[in-house]
Amino acid sequence: MKSVIRSPHYAQQLVPVIRRLLGSDPVVPQDEAECYRVVGEADVLFCQPSQISPELVRAMAQAPRLRWLQVLGSGVDKLASLERPDLVITNAADAYGPAVAEHAVALALALFRRIPELVEARERRQWTKPSIDDRLDSLEGAVAAVVGYGAIGAAIVRRLEAFDVSSIRVVRRRPVPSPDGEAGRARFMPLDEALSGADIVFLAVPLTGQTRRLVDAARLAHLAPGARLVNVSRGDVVDTDALIAALASGALSGAALDVFETEPLPTASPLWALPNLIVSPHVAGRGNRRVTERIIGICERNITAFAAGDLRSSQ
Repeated sequence: MKSVIRSPHYAQQLVPVIRRLLGSDPVVPQDEAECYRVVGEADVLFCQPSQISPELVRAMAQAPRLRWLQVLGSGVDKLASLERPDLVITNAADAYGPAVAEHAVALALALFRRIPELVEARERRQWTKPSIDDRLDSLEGAVAAVVGYGAIGAAIVRRLEAFDVSSIRVVRRRPVPSPDGEAGRARFMPLDEALSGADIVFLAVPLTGQTRRLVDAARLAHLAPGARLVNVSRGDVVDTDALIAALASGALSGAALDVFETEPLPTASPLWALPNLIVSPHVAGRGNRRVTERIIGICERNITAFAAGDLRSSQ
């Protein structure tokens, strides 16, 4: 059985696991051209979302032996054009939930406590207490909306509970998990109702045809005056022009983005010039020592199920 690993982060840890469980050494291609070639002969591909290109999708579509794709992350939106109903596709969303949630809440705190302004003031050696005193805000007592209740959204909710927010409104596509529409302190409700009057909104949904431009000018207008927005899902979930307009007018007092429609964010993008926007370069899932451990655990379980003929798609 031939397996291929396309990952700048997890190949070293995966090689011995695959060798032990599948009984053969995986191929770790050194560049894109080699990857496209060896995928055509592979039975299994382990690949990070950032490495999935249109060329790789075409290679997978034409790979006659390929039976399983393990995405080493949560996003599978780049596979939308892949027409392979016979291909089992699994992801590793559960591995990244705590790391991305921690980053999302850190970005929210930076917005509420105006940390970027404090950093800029330090660089100018300026004591800003008189001008910033009345503009500070807090998660405590705020109304939070969490759009998406997968591994990341659920982890955000757990962390928000520790900050004593006034209420946590959750939007999810599947039926609520309890008859009364609540889980812990979170209350499940439709999107527009959840956004109405919210002080902070966290976006943690996958990118699909239904979620593209999910948050547009009309929905931004539902938020409380001076609200904040944190996006750790995909850049296309937000109407960027509407977001820029809301930030420029003050309708939103701040936003923090870890994801963008085009990555890396082009130097000409108007987003760079917005003083009330935090640009995070798609690193929310990095820097957590437990992520690799969880990724390898997920792969071990899925490899075992695959070898036993009992693996099903999780996308």
